[in-house]
Amino acid sequence: MIRASRPTDLMSYLALRRKVKCNEALTRPEPESGIPTIRGFLSRSLSLGPLRECWVQVQHGRISGLIGARARIGTDVWDIDQLLAEPTPEADVAYAQLLEHLCKAAAEDGVERVFLRIRADSPVAQAASGAGFTLYSSEYIYWLRSNRHYAVSLPNLRRRNRSDYQAVFRLYCATVPAQVRQFEGMTLYEWRRIDSWGTRPAGWPSLLPCGRTDFVLEQGGTITAWLQIYPQSRCLILLLQPQERATMTALLHYGLNHLGHGGPVVCPVHSYQGYLRLFLEEEGFELIAEHALFAKALVVRVPERRLMPVRA
Repeated sequence: MIRASRPTDLMSYLALRRKVKCNEALTRPEPESGIPTIRGFLSRSLSLGPLRECWVQVQHGRISGLIGARARIGTDVWDIDQLLAEPTPEADVAYAQLLEHLCKAAAEDGVERVFLRIRADSPVAQAASGAGFTLYSSEYIYWLRSNRHYAVSLPNLRRRNRSDYQAVFRLYCATVPAQVRQFEGMTLYEWRRIDSWGTRPAGWPSLLPCGRTDFVLEQGGTITAWLQIYPQSRCLILLLQPQERATMTALLHYGLNHLGHGGPVVCPVHSYQGYLRLFLEEEGFELIAEHALFAKALVVRVPERRLMPVRA
């Protein structure tokens, strides 16, 4: 039986935590994802976090599995951020049942898309495919052990603003394969919602998710690079057309300078960014993990039919 979690499940949840040492669902492009906390479990069970959901699988009066998701603010999109099951021969079945239950609940709640990030060697991969999820991309996690200050000259780099939607979307379409865009956003409207840029309610301190800072490189009236900086997780994400080495180096060094000292830096790279992988390795980054990115669309895209005037 799978049902919503309750505060009275705490003791059974603690027993599950002692058996399961790894959360299979990764929430960020980092090598590991910790086990959900007791505070987080109670918060979801008491519905204190309105954007977070949690379900448990109960067998013989005890919890044998758990799945949770969080909604992206202002969107009809869920990210699975918790997925645990007892390490038994039936674990694959448990994962599949939990994923199917979550997708059913998401569909009933009007959610259009569900995303799942796992390690490339995770036992969840087969269950995800069986539950209707599509592997749409791979993610390579590069790690820079120590950061330092660089001399950078990049006069055409500036902060992204609201008027850049269309230009950044053209860069996105030119650099991201259609198979990936099918889930991350085929149209400007879809892409803006899934990216969550500018969708926060009035009164929120930031227009970007997770305190992100965005920069764009504009050359000749065209945006040729997009740099996302996550200060809290010390993460850099680059989306750019193949550039000259000097330009790519300056863009990366600018992001590293923005983060400053304070620990290692993480830089995720998608499978379609082969040139960026080679560049990061030459800059001293190390490959430390590989992730599989899954998604499931809960609505069907239907082409709009309309009458058009016929000119003689």
